[in-house]
Amino acid sequence: MEYAIFLTRELWRFCTDPHNEGIDQQWCDQDNQPYLENKTRIIVPSCWNRKASRFYSQYNGIAWYWRNFRIPKSFSGKKVSLNFASIANKAKVYIDSEEIGEFSGSFIPFKFDVSKFADNRSHFLSVRIEGIDDTNRYHPIESIERYYGIIGQVFLKTEDTLELKDRSMETIIHFGENPSEVKYAELTFSLYLKNNNDEEFDGKIRVSIERDYVQVVEEERPIKIMKQNSRLSKIILHINKYGPLNHLTYINYPLLLAMKKKNLF
Repeated sequence: MEYAIFLTRELWRFCTDPHNEGIDQQWCDQDNQPYLENKTRIIVPSCWNRKASRFYSQYNGIAWYWRNFRIPKSFSGKKVSLNFASIANKAKVYIDSEEIGEFSGSFIPFKFDVSKFADNRSHFLSVRIEGIDDTNRYHPIESIERYYGIIGQVFLKTEDTLELKDRSMETIIHFGENPSEVKYAELTFSLYLKNNNDEEFDGKIRVSIERDYVQVVEEERPIKIMKQNSRLSKIILHINKYGPLNHLTYINYPLLLAMKKKNLF
């Protein structure tokens, strides 16, 4: 299950960097914040040419955004990504003075892995935006000649290390010479799994079926999935070898997993 925490809908600290001094002077370091002049506050998401101040309406160049954030303990042990829905038009991102990545492209979503910061402590996020005047670039608002900044949502999102993307089940009943006699039932589980981790997944899949709270079927199969890859895995169960069946029901569209009732039905 995925969860998201939005870092927008509030004011961020903001400052222009017309002489491109921020990297050399380490503006990404929280300890250097008191020495920065001309800092202001800006709502994110927004376009600085429209929201920050009338002084920036025609500004194109470099600007910095800052804020503190915290990843809760409930996110630990999961893959956590820092997501940007849209910027214009180049971004360099730092957490606690450490560069975690950069991206170039306007109005395109991107993300970075920040799982190692999931420790329920306060962290300092710095985003350096480079707004370059591009006459070929599409402007979402015609009345604004320039359109730069963090213009989309920014949020933290969890991703399960091993994610079940899709699933299906097929039931085949094999009859004997007597049409009323069931020889055995064959269940085929098709599981489409995605490995969101940066390491190969080497584990097992276990399928268990219970009847009247008593386990009647259990199968375990090894499975390997390359890092950042997907795999379709099929498990076929033959029911007869686990004992006689008194009743079988054919289900056209079974739901394998329901969060309120975590059983096969």
